[in-house]
Amino acid sequence: MNFVDLWQEEGEPWELALDHIVEAKRVFAQLINAPSWQSIAAVPSATYGLNALLSAMEFRPGSNVVISPLNFPTGVFSFHALRSRGLIKEVRIARPINGYVPPGGV
Repeated sequence: MNFVDLWQEEGEPWELALDHIVEAKRVFAQLINAPSWQSIAAVPSATYGLNALLSAMEFRPGSNVVISPLNFPTGVFSFHALRSRGLIKEVRIARPINGYVPPGGV
């Protein structure tokens, strides 16, 4: 049975998906030398994860954010939304050098 047929007949195959998510978390934890795979969050997309993180952060008045023009566009929009709501003062865009943005480079 292919995935689409399985989905139509049984709904979302959470048991199957969960096994893959846990395995991906284990592999990623090893890759970044995390203390445990359980300390890794699984989110539906990078944009979702970024927005969840940003919504939990407290910004000091007058804060600036430096982003890369190489970022996925919706991430850039998230920072501009923070600026338009007055939560940060300025969004600065770092200039890439040969397709790379060095840490701290603006």
